[in-house]
Amino acid sequence: MTTLSRAVLAVLASLAVLAGGWAYRSHLIDLGAAQEAQAAQVRQDAAVKAARASDAKVSAAAVASLQTQLTNQKAEHDRVSRDLQAALAASDLRAARLDARVAGLLDQAAELRERAAGAAGGTGSAPGEAGGDQADASVADLVESVEVNYGVCNRNATRLEALQAWYAKLRVGRQE
Repeated sequence: MTTLSRAVLAVLASLAVLAGGWAYRSHLIDLGAAQEAQAAQVRQDAAVKAARASDAKVSAAAVASLQTQLTNQKAEHDRVSRDLQAALAASDLRAARLDARVAGLLDQAAELRERAAGAAGGTGSAPGEAGGDQADASVADLVESVEVNYGVCNRNATRLEALQAWYAKLRVGRQE
């Protein structure tokens, strides 16, 4: 072989080694990128798992707190209800009839007349129509109804306050 052919072979061998090195380097870069992507996915999965655990803990605490509040509120409402029933039994409010106009206005406010008429297939009536000046309810019935409605309103307010507190705690956890 001549010197020129040896030089060509040396250049070709050098190019082959260089090409092999570049291929190996590219393989290492791809491998590193794949490993980093896998590590990032593992970190993301851990973060999601921790966030879900935190959310579950906050939710469980909120539910337990709400149940305690509602239990205490029910006990207080039951006590007030018993006291009210005793006071009504000692009064003459059961004998006093509610004015038909007042009962009609209360029914309209609660949309009871429309619902009852719709269920019965009727058209409803204006306040104070059929029934003369006296409604088929006593003043004591009105007081009891107001007491029940206050209880429902208080329970709803407690639930909404608990929901707001729960949401605020979840938001704080997201910002950390």
